[in-house]
Amino acid sequence: MFLLGSALIMMVLGVAVPAYAGGPVGQLITLLMVGPLAVLGAMVLRVPHRMPSLFWTLVPTLTVTIIVALDLLTKDASVSGQIFLCLPVLYAAYELRVVPALVVLGEVVVAIVIIQVALVPPSHVMANIGTMTMTMIVIGLLLIRSREREARLVEGLAARERHMRALVAGSSDVITLCDSTGLVRYQSAAATTVFGLTTDGVVGRRVSDLAHPEDGHRLLSALVAARAVDEHAREPVVWQLRDTGRGRRYMETMISDRLDDPDVRALVLHTREITEHLSLQAQLSHRAFHDDLTGLPNRALLRDRMHQALARLMEGAPAGDARIGVLLVDLDGFKAVNDSLGPDDGDTLLVEIAERLTRLVRVGDTLARLGGDEFVLLLESIDGPDRSVRIAERILEEVSRPVLVGGRTVSVSASIGVTVGTSGTTRSDLLRDADLAMRAAKARGGGCVVSFEPGMRSGATRHDLRLELGEAITRGDLVLHYQPVVDLDTGTMGSAEALVRWNHPTRGLLPPAEFIPVAEESGLIADLGGWVLGEAVRQAVAWDAEGTSVNIAVNLSVRQLRTGLAAKVAEVLENVGLAPDRLVLELTESMLIDDTHDGLTELTELRRMGVHLAIDDFGTGYSSLAYLGRLPIDLVKIDRSFVAGLGTGNEYNALTKGILTLGEEFGLTVIAEGIEREDQLSTLRELGCRWGQGYLFAAPAPAAELIGYRASGFQLVSG
Repeated sequence: MFLLGSALIMMVLGVAVPAYAGGPVGQLITLLMVGPLAVLGAMVLRVPHRMPSLFWTLVPTLTVTIIVALDLLTKDASVSGQIFLCLPVLYAAYELRVVPALVVLGEVVVAIVIIQVALVPPSHVMANIGTMTMTMIVIGLLLIRSREREARLVEGLAARERHMRALVAGSSDVITLCDSTGLVRYQSAAATTVFGLTTDGVVGRRVSDLAHPEDGHRLLSALVAARAVDEHAREPVVWQLRDTGRGRRYMETMISDRLDDPDVRALVLHTREITEHLSLQAQLSHRAFHDDLTGLPNRALLRDRMHQALARLMEGAPAGDARIGVLLVDLDGFKAVNDSLGPDDGDTLLVEIAERLTRLVRVGDTLARLGGDEFVLLLESIDGPDRSVRIAERILEEVSRPVLVGGRTVSVSASIGVTVGTSGTTRSDLLRDADLAMRAAKARGGGCVVSFEPGMRSGATRHDLRLELGEAITRGDLVLHYQPVVDLDTGTMGSAEALVRWNHPTRGLLPPAEFIPVAEESGLIADLGGWVLGEAVRQAVAWDAEGTSVNIAVNLSVRQLRTGLAAKVAEVLENVGLAPDRLVLELTESMLIDDTHDGLTELTELRRMGVHLAIDDFGTGYSSLAYLGRLPIDLVKIDRSFVAGLGTGNEYNALTKGILTLGEEFGLTVIAEGIEREDQLSTLRELGCRWGQGYLFAAPAPAAELIGYRASGFQLVSG
C-alpha cells in the first residue's frame, strides 16, 4: 500500500507541476508504467535476499550516475525527473532492508539538485525544488510511519515472548526442548529447583545425562517412541534422577512431538518430581496387602498367593502327586484375655504370637492374619496330610508357651483346622474346609488340631441362606439404613450413604457382611443392588418433598458393572425424578483393579450422565496411584484403618495427609470414614480434611432417625 501511495503521489505532482520535460501526458504515461514496476520490484526483491548488500548498494548508485550523465550530455533535465520514479523502489528496498536506502536516497537528491541548477531555467528551478521537497517530505513521512509500525510489531513480539517466558518460569514443571537425538536446546528455570542444576548446566547436554545410568536408555527410548506413537496414546515415562546428593529421586516426564511445528521444531518434555507420590504409593500398596498390627500378609494377599499356588498345582503336577495345605489357627479365649488386659496388651500378645508363627514358616509358604485372633498358614508342595498335621502340632506348642504382657504372664491355646488341596481344588473350598475343621476343634474344647473330613460339610447353612435371601428380596425383608457424611467444620450433613440390612425372621437384623458374599456367589447381587438403588433414590426424592436436599450414595458390586449398569441407573433416575448429579455410586479399589477394562465404559457413561463416582475404602487395594487421574471419579473415601491410627503415630498422619494432597492434586473430594473419637476429628481438621463420617456423628440408622441432621441444614459434598 505504501508503494502504491508513493506512485500515486508522484503522478499527481508530475501532472500539477509541469516542470519535467515531456509534458503532463508523457509524465502520466511514464508514471503509470514505472509505478507498477516499483511494486513488482518490491516483490521481486524478496527473492534474491541472499545477494550481498554491496550489490544492492551499487545498482541504484550506478543507475543515478547514468541518469545524471544522460541529463548533462543531452542538456535536458527531463531525464532527472524520472529519478523520482525510482523512489518507490528505493522505499521498497528500505522496507526489505536489502540496501542502505537512505544513502542512496541522499545520492539521488544531490544529483537532482546539481542537474536542476545546471540545466533548468531559473524560472523553473524553484518550482522543481518545491516539487522535490514535497516529494521528499511524503517519502520521509512514509519511512517514519514504517519505522513506527515496525517498532510496534517488535514490541508486541517482545511482549508475547516475555509473557510466555513468565508462564514457563512460573510453572512448577520443568519444561525442556530438545532435538530428536535428545540434545537439550532450552531448559526452564524450574530445573534449578527440581533437578538441582542450573539451566546452563543442562542446555547442550543429552537428556539421558540427567538420568541415573540404569534409566538413561528409558528416556532415549521414550524420545524415539514419541515420534511413532499417537499423542493421545503416549504414556509418561518414569525415571530416576542422577545422584545429586539428595537421595533417590524419581521424575515423571510427558513428551510431546513438536518437531514438525515451525514455531517450535523440538521435542517438548514436561517433567515433574513424583518421589513423594511413589513413596506414598509404596506405603499404600504395602498396607493394602499387609496387616497393620503384625505386618503379616492380609486376606487380600493370602487370596492372591492361594490363587498362584493352585495355578502352579494345575500346571506343574499330575493329580495326586502334589498338594497344598491350609491351616486355620484361631486363639482360644482371646476375647476374655483381651478384655482383662486391655486392647493395647491384647495387641502385644497378638504380635508375639505372630512372631512365633513366623519362625515356623518355610521359604515359599505364606502366613497371614485374617483379622482378630485368626491366622492362616498356606503350605505349598507338601507330600500329604500328615505333613500339615505335624506343622499344626508344632504351632500348638509355640502358641501355648507363656507370654509376658504388661508385667503379667499370659497363656493361651489355639484351635487349628487343617485341610489339604489337590489339582482341581478351589480357593473357596480350601478356606471353607479349613474353617469347618477349625470349628470342629473349637467344639472339642479347643487346644487341638482337627483335619477336615467330607462329612463336616453340612452344606445346608449356606445353601439355605441363599434360598432365604432370594425370598427376602421379593418379600421385602431388606431395609436401608443411612449414615450421614458430615462437614467437619460446621457439623452439618452433606450427603447420606445408603447401607442395606436384612431383617431376618429368626436371626434378627443382619449386617451386609453376612449376606452380601452369598448374594455375590449366587448371582442375586444384581437384583439386590437394583433394589437398593431404587429405594435410595426414592428416599432422596422424599427428603426433597420435605424441603431438604441431600446427595445419596449407593455402593456397587463388580457384577453390576457387567449388566448394563448405566442404562439401568438412567431408567431409575428418570422414573423416580432425581437429577443424576444428586447420586453418588461407590466402588471399592479392588473392583477398579480387577474389572477396570470391562467396566470403564459403564463408568464413563455414568460420569457423562452427571452421576458422581467415588472410590470406597481407598488405600486398601490400589496398586497404582498414577491410574487414579485417569478414572472418571469425583470422590475418594479414606479407609477407616487409616483414620483408626490417627494420633497413634506419625505414619498414619503422614499417609492420611498424603491421600488428602493427592485428592487435591486430582481435584477430588476426600471423605474420611470411621471417625469415632474426638482426637481423630481434631487431627483430620488439622490435616485439612473437610468431610467425614463415623459413629462419632451417627451410626447407620433408618431414614426417619436422620430428621435432626436434616433439620440442621444440608451442604452438598459434590453437587
